Amino acid sequence: MKPTVSFSKLDIREYVIALSDHPSCSCGPPIQLGWNYSETKDLKLEEYETIRSSLRSEKREDMLLSYDTRDYLLREVAGCSKDEIERSIQEVERVKRNRLITDIWMPANLLSEKITDVVHHMSHILSVRR
Repeated sequence: MKPTVSFSKLDIREYVIALSDHPSCSCGPPIQLGWNYSETKDLKLEEYETIRSSLRSEKREDMLLSYDTRDYLLREVAGCSKDEIERSIQEVERVKRNRLITDIWMPANLLSEKITDVVHHMSHILSVRR
């Protein structure tokens, strides 16, 4: 007999949105789920499956939020100030620049590590022979 798992109901939570600091945001203010939530309803699994297809498109581009939408949600729904949003955008841009610099210098750092390893290995060989 194979072990099985089954579900009969879903507890649905509605999370608040919050300003994020995630640097993968292409442009504008990053947005995330906050820690606070409210329990909105319980649904039987069959009920959820019948309405699920109308909740969200499966296309990736339909799941992305535009700059204006994120800005609106953060200001009007989350209550973020213009200054908070601007500081978040600046921090994200700073992190992106630092990551770019790291990506640019990574090959040189790897080469430097290899040269150091070779020098260390050669000095060990030469000291053993004496």
